[in-house]
Amino acid sequence: MMRNQERKMIFLIGLWSILLLHTVSMAEDRPKEEHPPYLRLARNLPVESINPLDKNSDRQITSQLFAGLVEVESDPEKTWKVVPSLAKKWALFKGEVVLKKYPSFITQGQEELFKGAAVYIFHLRKNVQWSDGRSITANDVVEAMQWHLLRPDLDATDDLFILKNARKYSQSNIDKKLLGVQKIDDHTLCFILEDPTPLFPLMTSLPNFRPLPVEAIKELGEDWMHPEDIVVSGPYSLKRWRKRNLLILKKNPHYFDASKVQIPEIHYTILPSSEVALEMFKQDQLDFIQVSRQKLYSEIKKYPNLTGKLSNEQSRLETWYLGFDLSKPPFNKIEARQAVASVIKKEPLLKKVLGVLGKKADTLTSPSSVGHVDHPPDDWKSVSTSDDSERIRELFKQANSTDHDFSSIKIFSDTEDGSEIAMYIKETLGEVLNNVELAKEDEEDNAHLFVAFKEARLPHAHYFLSEFSEPDNKSGWNNQKHSEFSELLRNALTYHTASQKQKDLYQKAEKILYEEIVIISLFFREVAFLAKPWLIWTPSKTDVQQIHNWSFKG
Repeated sequence: MMRNQERKMIFLIGLWSILLLHTVSMAEDRPKEEHPPYLRLARNLPVESINPLDKNSDRQITSQLFAGLVEVESDPEKTWKVVPSLAKKWALFKGEVVLKKYPSFITQGQEELFKGAAVYIFHLRKNVQWSDGRSITANDVVEAMQWHLLRPDLDATDDLFILKNARKYSQSNIDKKLLGVQKIDDHTLCFILEDPTPLFPLMTSLPNFRPLPVEAIKELGEDWMHPEDIVVSGPYSLKRWRKRNLLILKKNPHYFDASKVQIPEIHYTILPSSEVALEMFKQDQLDFIQVSRQKLYSEIKKYPNLTGKLSNEQSRLETWYLGFDLSKPPFNKIEARQAVASVIKKEPLLKKVLGVLGKKADTLTSPSSVGHVDHPPDDWKSVSTSDDSERIRELFKQANSTDHDFSSIKIFSDTEDGSEIAMYIKETLGEVLNNVELAKEDEEDNAHLFVAFKEARLPHAHYFLSEFSEPDNKSGWNNQKHSEFSELLRNALTYHTASQKQKDLYQKAEKILYEEIVIISLFFREVAFLAKPWLIWTPSKTDVQQIHNWSFKG
């Protein structure tokens, strides 16, 4: 009997063959160089969720549906700039000033919340509305964050812990009137921070600081995301959603800046591969595609007359690395980690094994992020690879002599690219070790090594390094050096963004991560974009394209 996987593959191939034939015939009916009535984009995974707080959702899609208090825009002179969105302005105050400035909204017991605190006051635009015409108020922002903090299953709750008492509130230990986000009036709210944090206005662009229709979510459950029920705040609303093959967004007339949104609809087609996307692009059935594979990139460059413009490679704020579980022998000892680091060659991995666009990485922070270390300074203890097999064997011998058990090493990854890396590492380590295995899906907790990537939500060193700052970080790193590392990150946030003091602290933190060999950075992922000549677009400095600012020529 034919296996389910084989039947599924044949079905997909047949389906996309029909689709390609259909789209080619449509292309022939439309004059060349004429833009379509809507923007056509591709995805290579089903759209399982459009909840911006769900780790399985696509930020590119959810950012079109739900507006933030601010936006991050590209700036030719800088890495990025913060611009108003739902909030028209904001300012920093000392807590005592807020107590005097807004005495009428302070309730009994709240005085201590403000004393000695750094407080940001945000003023919402008065014309911001949900897609059903109701006004968006400060209360919508406050309720969304209260709800989020009580849902540990949702993504990125840690970002909210910058608010005073947020961690205690998430554990249901305090009343909501003592939480560091409060409504002053319908269009004014304040954020009370645990520590002074100049980066905070930028952080409010993240999904967990955005207003959500909490009452509808509570009432409807998962049904709140259905096209006929969903209420949104962004430039687009949901028109149609078939999880496995299609998602359509339409312009939201209630969006506060709707007059500047030029593209009426966005059609996302779910495709099985980048190769299919390229074929559809050639047939004028897609307006914009992302290229991350070297083979595909090289193929495109062979066709100079291909209708479209290929951008230069751009960083994706994504760093791939090999991590150690420091809670398990043998990698609880640095000698064992150093022995593994000595055999991992990054260039062959990047070019021959993966074939992705990217550059070899020696740090975790991406080159396009604030606080990135261009080259590790000479005073960092270098862990370099070696072609000297005798030296490698000596390192493993030394590691073994300290009672480390290399008899059974498991490597885990849960992504397609990660599996390729894990296989490469398995084969590389197999030259000096006898029993290296790939961990199965249900063996993640038993793995000694793991292949992962850090995709930062913002172009800032904090959003790379904070991956390892919590005591329960995925490497199980929790010694004195970890305490120093975490303290450096906390202190860095108190300095102005991109200041030399802040950069110095991030470099010191990265140095500790590097010398402790908690991870081995492998490569920085890059992408290129292929766009039709009729599309006017500007690349983003984050992993989210500002599609609502795009337009068609003519």
